Amino acid sequence: MVTLSVLPLAHIRQGGLPHCAARHIPDTARRGRMSQQGAGTAEFLLAGSALLVLGWAGIETLHWHSMRHMLSMALHEAARAAIVNHGNPAVIERAFEHALLPLYATHAHASHARTNLEAALARRQRIMAAPAWQIEILSPTPAVFQDFAERGLRVAGAEAHPAINNNYLARQHDLRLAQGWPEGRSPASGQTTLQANTLTLRLNYSHAPLTPWAAHILRPLGKKNGGYAPHALAHGYVPIVREISLVMHTHPVAWPLPRAGKVVAHSGSAGTSLQPHVGGLPSQRHARPLRFPHTDTGRKQTVGGTQAMASSAHASAAAAWHDAASGQAAAASAFSEAQGAASTESKMLLEKTRRGIADGPLRQWVAPASRVQDAETGPQAGPSCRIPGA
Repeated sequence: MVTLSVLPLAHIRQGGLPHCAARHIPDTARRGRMSQQGAGTAEFLLAGSALLVLGWAGIETLHWHSMRHMLSMALHEAARAAIVNHGNPAVIERAFEHALLPLYATHAHASHARTNLEAALARRQRIMAAPAWQIEILSPTPAVFQDFAERGLRVAGAEAHPAINNNYLARQHDLRLAQGWPEGRSPASGQTTLQANTLTLRLNYSHAPLTPWAAHILRPLGKKNGGYAPHALAHGYVPIVREISLVMHTHPVAWPLPRAGKVVAHSGSAGTSLQPHVGGLPSQRHARPLRFPHTDTGRKQTVGGTQAMASSAHASAAAAWHDAASGQAAAASAFSEAQGAASTESKMLLEKTRRGIADGPLRQWVAPASRVQDAETGPQAGPSCRIPGA
């Protein structure tokens, strides 16, 4: 009995079953158990792959959104620098790349941001055979300079290029309305004076994904040499497009812009002549051009209007001064009346005090009434007192 009970246990520990037990297990159960081996692994691989793809997509989306925000700030800084420098494309390029430095700075080597930026842009340009970023100047266009450029207006450093007068925009708009431009819009470009003095920039930026295999997914979606965005997609980069408009603070200048480069003219405005006409409707192009003050000579043209405005302002100031003088006189009269009333009341109070003291128990301390002097006529205010025995 002992032998029969020990042998099956030892046999089971060795990984087998007793011969008698093995004979009673059906073949169908053994085949079903073997067919289910690895099902859990396959299910985990399917679910894990889906979760991995979703997680990767979420991380890439967050990275793209943060990069988009930083590029908006960089474009804003470039536009701010341009509006105070006559829209100079060289200033736009320097300001934009300077605003990109925080993207390439590290905690350990913050001073290497410029080196990291230049290396990243050079690598991207080498792969794409095109600039890593590109800014298009959408406005002002050559047609705008044709309508609004003022002859005789010269900007230092750009004397050979047409320029639009940025002074007295509201007055320019009123004069163009009087000249006959419908709603102040020019004949060639159809823009108003304010629109002609507005700088509009569009940024095209090639964003590198975090994961290398994301580039393999993007490449079939693009097209080489088919525009900046399709060209970036064809090389595995995500194109980001941002746009901004700011009113100029200086005279806009028609700087010469290349067809290809970092700062370029809008593709729809290429080939337009930059020779400004004299302004006005097509039937009035031989009339006297509109001129607005931008130098000492130009300011003489508005002397009459300025003098009239100065005379009106002087008359208004004189009337206001007269009203103020009248108010001051009334205030002085009221103050005098109040002072007189206060003096009379003080005299009455002083007399009541003197009589009260003279008739009361303190009359021995008070000098005779003839020695009491008025507060306004005597050197002392109030009754004079004497010490008994003095």
